[in-house]
Amino acid sequence: MRSMVVYESYFGCTQQVAEAIGAGLTCYGTVHVLPVAQARGMRAIDVDLLVVGGPTHAHAMTSAHSRESAVDRGADGVSAEAPAYGLREWFDEIEQGAGPAAAFDTRIDASALMTGRASKGIAHRLRRHGFHLVAEPESFLVSHDTLLPDEAARARSWAEGLGRIIVQTPASVR
Repeated sequence: MRSMVVYESYFGCTQQVAEAIGAGLTCYGTVHVLPVAQARGMRAIDVDLLVVGGPTHAHAMTSAHSRESAVDRGADGVSAEAPAYGLREWFDEIEQGAGPAAAFDTRIDASALMTGRASKGIAHRLRRHGFHLVAEPESFLVSHDTLLPDEAARARSWAEGLGRIIVQTPASVR
């Protein structure tokens, strides 16, 4: 099985989750874990499973404005200049797909009604691009710019479950 995990991260939490997801998928085959800027131009249709995730900013996926706000907050690990390229821009460029996919986000540890969930928008865009979701969108929790304890292990376990779904589904159905 070939998997690709594409993520957007500013404080490092989403990257940690993406790497844990990649680790969980490695027992099923080849995995490429790529920040969204490096995934630019990659053919997401050439994989057996596409997993996409990003941080929740202002109740949704990041935008140019929310990326600027992250820089203005001056968090460690955030460059002095807001990146112009994120998941929204990546989705504008990728080809139509037809394979299995999954969506995740990172968000503050509070009710999803209060924080929003970027994974919902990611899932919507995956479907709009022809991918079909093999699991409900998943959130992994942070406290400011730190991943909560056990969330990386939970991400790995979630990915192992995704892998089981793919290998147990006949290729003709995928």
